[in-house]
Parts: sequence; structure tokens; C-alpha cells
Amino acid sequence: MHQNLENYLQNEYYLCYNKRVANRQLSFADEKFKKTDAGLGGFV
Repeated sequence: MHQNLENYLQNEYYLCYNKRVANRQLSFADEKFKKTDAGLGGFV
């Protein structure tokens, strides 16, 4: 049981970390393309 909980928490941690990284990349791309006419189109 303890092992399962540990795995679960580890997975949650990595999921949150990946989301943070993805959000940071998205906002960076947004800043980068906001100045152009192209924008991010339908990807947002």
C-alpha cells in the first residue's frame, strides 16, 4: 500500500511539473508570436 501511494505521489509530481513546463513554453510562444499577424491560430 505504501509503495502504491509513493508511486501515485511521484506521478502527480511529474504531471504537475510537466504542466508547469508546458505552460511556460506556451506563454513564451504566445509572447513571441503575439507581435506577428500569424499568432497561434487555432492552437490556443
